[in-house]
Amino acid sequence: MTGQGQGRKPFDQTEIAVEVRAVNNRFLKIQTRVSDAILGMEPQIESVVKQSLRRGSLQIGVYLSGKTAVSDYRLQEAVLESYFHQCTEVSKKLGAVSGVTVASLLQLPGVVAESG
Repeated sequence: MTGQGQGRKPFDQTEIAVEVRAVNNRFLKIQTRVSDAILGMEPQIESVVKQSLRRGSLQIGVYLSGKTAVSDYRLQEAVLESYFHQCTEVSKKLGAVSGVTVASLLQLPGVVAESG
């Protein structure tokens, strides 16, 4: 299995572009690159790929371009608070200084959701 492909799909004032490059590999290895607007979706992208493939070395790029309204995204405060409290508790148990910041938590799955 060796190949590459790309596709584009327009949505209102936005366009999503996906590029995939694959080479043969004994195991499944996935490298993803995504736009900042969809940074939290990397685990979902890998999950979709793992449902269909069992082997190969893949480079997947998912890019969002065009106009994306700020109001299209919402912070899930309950999820954010839960992550923060869990991290703080683990830091206490380990006797470590908690370096948890909101900025670091924003990258975790489920914290920022697309409204709609």
